[in-house]
Order: sequence, then structure tokens, then C-alpha cells
Amino acid sequence: MDTNLKIIAIDQEIYEMIKDYKAFIYAIHNNSLHLSVSNTLVTLGDKIPEGKHHIVTDKNIIFSELNIRKYQKAYIEENFLYVGDLKLDIDNLSIKDYQSYDLTYKMRDDIDLIIIQLLDIIDKHIESQMFVKYNPSIMKIVLNRVNQFLDKPNLIHAKLILGLGQGLTPYGDDILVGYIMGCNTIGQSIDWIEELVELANEKTTKLSAQNIKDTHKRIYSNIYADMIEELFKKNKTEHAMKMMNIGDTSGVGMLLGFLHGIKKERGI
Repeated sequence: MDTNLKIIAIDQEIYEMIKDYKAFIYAIHNNSLHLSVSNTLVTLGDKIPEGKHHIVTDKNIIFSELNIRKYQKAYIEENFLYVGDLKLDIDNLSIKDYQSYDLTYKMRDDIDLIIIQLLDIIDKHIESQMFVKYNPSIMKIVLNRVNQFLDKPNLIHAKLILGLGQGLTPYGDDILVGYIMGCNTIGQSIDWIEELVELANEKTTKLSAQNIKDTHKRIYSNIYADMIEELFKKNKTEHAMKMMNIGDTSGVGMLLGFLHGIKKERGI
């Protein structure tokens, strides 16, 4: 195992929380693991974007091959993060202050055209990729419920897709996260958001529930903030296209939800 491992990005508040209260391993995956600190999940890995609840390493670590186990303690001491047998150096420059993204934007005709183009790309991706990779019968049910929500976003339809799908962040939740982010971006309130946040604690995974809560509070990873700014300030979609490569379906779901959120009042 490489012993010269460094952390290149960690949030100041998370750093202090781990230092003061310690943490424990919540889940172990191939290229990432989740730490739990004060009932907050923090993802550790090199293939994740910078953000409030992400600790980014300088090198790839195959966590599933290490001698670590669930519930093992993690702690910070003398600017090193210890996770089981892992020892990661924390340079002062890697400690950053990630704030909520509070900017809002007005919709414009040129943005409407970009939305139409991106929605067409997503439709083709779903048809050519997701229906091939996953059980078509199950995907049909999932997509029908998702389309119900996107056509008429309300709490009844949101409940039907909350926790719907496989993995740590089910596809239905990714749609909801994107939709909330989209509404935030154009300054549109969601009447039923508080109830949804509460329901998420009961109906979906802990990580997904936290994502919904974070997004409601405008706590975004850098890639999402960059995507929003690039779209509204430069009329470009490079970061939007990059989003589609996040996870198996997560990025596609978040982008689809986001686009429907920002076009909420435009009727397109």
C-alpha cells in the first residue's frame, strides 16, 4: 500500500468535527468509503468532486482491499487523518471553507434552447444506455413514475420516486436532488420540501437522504456550482455533460431533475 497519501481537499468544519468528535467507517466501497461524524456522512476518495461533505485524496485507494472494517474509528491527530491502517497527510492548504451556493438566476430564451438540447441528449442516453444496462421492465416502471413527477411535481408524485431505484443514491432520489437544485437556482420555492426532507430519513438510504437535505440547504459539490455558473453566465454545457458521467445513473438523474426545475415556470 502506498504510504505517501495526501488529502487535497477537506472542509474546515468537517476537519474540526473529526478532530473534536472522531468518526467511524460507515460503509466501504472499491474506490471510496463513507465516514460518519456527528450523524453526518462524509465521502473519502479521489474520484469525487470537492465539496462540503467530500474528503478528496491525491491518489486512488482501493478501500475494499485494505484491512479496514465497518465501524472502525477514524480520527485526526497532528494533521494526519487515520482510518484503520490508512494514514493521510493533511496540508493546511487542503483545509477549505465550502459555503452554500446562494446565487439565483433569471431564465432567458437562450437558456430555454439549451434545456431543449440537453433534454434530447438525456432522452437518447436513457434509451440507448439505461434500458440496455438494466432490466427493461423495471426501468419502464421507474421511468413512468419519474415522468409522472416531472410532468406534475408535487408531494404525491415525489413520494412515489423517493427511494425508487438501486444503489446508495436511487435514481428517483437523484431526480429529486436535481429538481430541488433547479428550483433553488431560479429562486422558486417548493411548498412541500420540508415534508420531503423528513420523509427521506425514513424512506431512502442515509446518503441519499443527506443529499436531499444538503441540496435543500444549497450545499453543492463544486461540479454542480460550476455547472450552474457555466450554463447561466457562459451559455455552455461542458460541466452539464460531465455530470452525466457521475455514477451509473446519478448524474443523468440529477441533470434531468435540474433541467425540469429551472424550466418550472417557462412551459417548455
